[in-house]
Amino acid sequence: MRGDGEHCCGGSFTKTESDKLMKKIKVGIIGGTNGMGRWFASLLKKEGCKVYVCGRKTELGIGDLARLCNVIVVAVPITVTADIIRQVGPLLTKDALLMDLTSLKKNR
Repeated sequence: MRGDGEHCCGGSFTKTESDKLMKKIKVGIIGGTNGMGRWFASLLKKEGCKVYVCGRKTELGIGDLARLCNVIVVAVPITVTADIIRQVGPLLTKDALLMDLTSLKKNR
């Protein structure tokens, strides 16, 4: 349960503390214009995060997101994931979080 006085996130923060923390987080989603990336951007915006998105046809690029954000999410096709991580990794500060939403799909 997540009432104002109750604990959430494994008991680490109250909901009020968690909400304040979420508003401080700036998330950059590489590949956030389609599919899972777009869905995740929408979810994080609803939670109060500032979200920046870049894709092949956006004004913002990978370097912009690395400068603006403390969390970078890679949400691109698996065939380009490693290349994107190699591009963005060296641009991040030592306290930034890099994560990916990429998964391998199998036909059944």
